[in-house]
Amino acid sequence: MKAPPRASPNTSSFGELYLQYHDIIGVAMPIFLFFGLLIMSCFQKKSAKMPGPYRDRDFLHQQDLVDSEIRRHHLDFNEHLHSRFEGQRFLQVKGEYGCYIAFNYTTCKEVMNDHSSFSSNPFPDGRLVALNTMSKADHTRVLRYVHKHYTQDALEDLRGHIQEVIQQCTADLASGKVDGVQWAKRIHMSGTLARLGVKLGWEKIDEIVMLNDAMVALVAPLGGVGLPNETLPWTWLLQLALGLIASIPSMLQMVCKLGMRCSWQIIRPDVTILNPPRKPRMGLWWRPGLLPLVPRYFMLLHTLLEDSDKGLLLGLREGVSSGDLSLAESLTLMVQLMVNMTSANALSSLLFRLATETDSAQEVFANFPASGDAFIQEVLRLDAPLQRNPRRCVSIGKKWQDAGLKEGNQVLLFLGAANMDPAVFRSPADFRIDRADESPALTFGSGMHYCLGSNLVKLEMRLALEHLTSSYKSIALDGHYQRIADVDVGNWGFCHLPIRLK
Repeated sequence: MKAPPRASPNTSSFGELYLQYHDIIGVAMPIFLFFGLLIMSCFQKKSAKMPGPYRDRDFLHQQDLVDSEIRRHHLDFNEHLHSRFEGQRFLQVKGEYGCYIAFNYTTCKEVMNDHSSFSSNPFPDGRLVALNTMSKADHTRVLRYVHKHYTQDALEDLRGHIQEVIQQCTADLASGKVDGVQWAKRIHMSGTLARLGVKLGWEKIDEIVMLNDAMVALVAPLGGVGLPNETLPWTWLLQLALGLIASIPSMLQMVCKLGMRCSWQIIRPDVTILNPPRKPRMGLWWRPGLLPLVPRYFMLLHTLLEDSDKGLLLGLREGVSSGDLSLAESLTLMVQLMVNMTSANALSSLLFRLATETDSAQEVFANFPASGDAFIQEVLRLDAPLQRNPRRCVSIGKKWQDAGLKEGNQVLLFLGAANMDPAVFRSPADFRIDRADESPALTFGSGMHYCLGSNLVKLEMRLALEHLTSSYKSIALDGHYQRIADVDVGNWGFCHLPIRLK
């Protein structure tokens, strides 16, 4: 038996070398990392120069979709689309390969109703998707657990609770404790939680709102396509690494609580971080500091699911126990049911129009039963809380063979622009409450993926409007407001909305 070779007296093990030079390594590594990132930034492709104001062009550019100023003045942009590109079914977006927009009423409605040609899931990979982006088979399977809870009759059970919440929130609004945005977010999240069978205090509700907004910012592609990769800061790899490292403790807790399979199905690091889709580009690359909030949110949702013993959440638990639903599906469904931003946009727009549309507001204050519903419908038409809705072309049906589309192309439906189509609506840019004879707005979509929560937000808007017009004499802006411009596909709402009630 051979004896093991002796180490040379001049050689050292890796561990010994590290101990000997760890001080130098500790200093050198950050320096090497810094210069590596600096070199990467030198080779990083610079952002393309903005091709002039959109009003001076006869084409749409990718940068128009993510331009914050256009987002802040989206209604003006909607008008421009109809005046400059009248009669076009699809408008190709320069600078974003394979991307088109549809903005007229008829085309948007036809695309939403054609589920064989257009998928509502903008991502081509097999990641877990929400109810509003599921295939028809999965949508049918999952919807039966929640649909009955969101009918008009079922929501009447919440009327008293929502009225009480509106009274509390409006008192805080009148006293200046909250602005119009927090007023709206608290009302809708409280109503949503009540529908799930959960009642919480304001502190916990505000936390859930914050976590939900963070999920939207991480997942949703800004403007519908996402910012160009060349706009990433030169330190993006370092920021991503720090975000991932900060996520490790809570991610380990999530794995222990939900299991490895469920955690993997929710996070899908293989298609979100390791091999992300080339388009649309998610927001996590620009906001990696939000990553630690993901496991925190899903563990909170799991606690709500496990602690519930009635209603909608009990039904989801039974679906998981029977094997008809996976735990990951149930939790992501809860995320969608609790998405607060768009519904809060609708409620805050209600306040804004009451404060700025003097004539129509006076009619509502004078006779709420006669004009209240018309006022709400006009808010939802002109101020569609989600201005854009993405679709992905999965096949070229006979109807679309001359449209210039190819499989895999992305189509952004400009629902806000469709609601301002002059071929459908008289004086579409004007706020009018005499549109009873006109076609319904496409705000909540059309077809299989018509918004599940539409009845809830309309009930909240009606009860809020009824309380405001019966308890106060007037509503006015109390300073400068700030529009949302940097979150989600096309949210149309406010970051700050100061309101004065009299």
